[in-house]
Amino acid sequence: MITQKYSFVNRLIHIRRAHYVIEPNSRRKVFLPNPDKPKPMKLKKPKPLPRVEKTMGPRKNKLNIQMLSKAIYDQVFIEGYKDTCKPELLEQCVRELAKHGMQNNEDSCYTGDVEYNIPPIEGKNIEEHFRIIGERQLKPYRDLVVDLLKPLPDPPKKWIKQAGWTRYCDGCIPKKVPYPLEEALVFDVEVCISAGKIPTLATAVSTKAWYGWVSPSLIEGTSKPVTSNEYPISSLIPLESTDADDGLNLTEHQRKPKIVVGHNVSFDRARIKEQYWLSRTATRFVDTMSLHISVGGLTSYQRSVLKSEKFNEDDETWKKFRSIALPITEIKVHTYEYGFRSFCIV
Repeated sequence: MITQKYSFVNRLIHIRRAHYVIEPNSRRKVFLPNPDKPKPMKLKKPKPLPRVEKTMGPRKNKLNIQMLSKAIYDQVFIEGYKDTCKPELLEQCVRELAKHGMQNNEDSCYTGDVEYNIPPIEGKNIEEHFRIIGERQLKPYRDLVVDLLKPLPDPPKKWIKQAGWTRYCDGCIPKKVPYPLEEALVFDVEVCISAGKIPTLATAVSTKAWYGWVSPSLIEGTSKPVTSNEYPISSLIPLESTDADDGLNLTEHQRKPKIVVGHNVSFDRARIKEQYWLSRTATRFVDTMSLHISVGGLTSYQRSVLKSEKFNEDDETWKKFRSIALPITEIKVHTYEYGFRSFCIV
């Protein structure tokens, strides 16, 4: 009995020893934070675009005509909607549309709304937006045109017959230059029809000097009638470059804003060397013929009516200001009517 009990105790001790050997011991370790470890950087959230409120269905006016989607309208017209329509005018519009069967009461003809974020506008409203952008792009050239309104120097009494550009400045000896030196010019080109469309003579004037250009072929007497439309680049007029410049790398002078004024200036522009470069310079052109046509020009029909018996010559309204033969008077008319001068820059 004692032996059996002793045997049972030994077996129990052996089992417990085996249990402690098999079961692993575990320890808990606590690591303190490392002060030298760099902290993760917090990325800045991008600036939110203008808030766009999504609405169901198209946006319509009081005549059921689909308007700009609200998602875009709220970004373009940030001042919000202002109802300035008079009720009596609205009723008149409704009656006129109904009389011609043009009243729209069906929703099936509306297109889906367009929702996307547009770049923020400049200024407080859409009018200021385009005014600011236009002023930013036009200001350098407008300043040059205004500066060109100053009194011009007297033309030279004698022109020198030499190839290329010659500069005539008051109180100075005429000097040969590669191109006109000023940023604002009045420019004109003449061609010899029998020799083709290449330039023969050209003149330019700034507020500081007069310029004359003579074709080398005219001086050398080597001009021959041209039967094709292909002309060498050397036959064109350099207006802002030397003979060695090819336009691949624009100089500081060529990147500087410049203005050229001419009547039907596209004719003169087609004979300028730099206008055929792949890299565009900062020179721009003002066409006085376009100004004349836009302000007081005549179409063929208007001209025929003017010369016919239907024209009332007793009408004194425009007789004081208008002159078909002198386009410069159109600027006076424009100034008289609107109080400012406009320019067409190309």
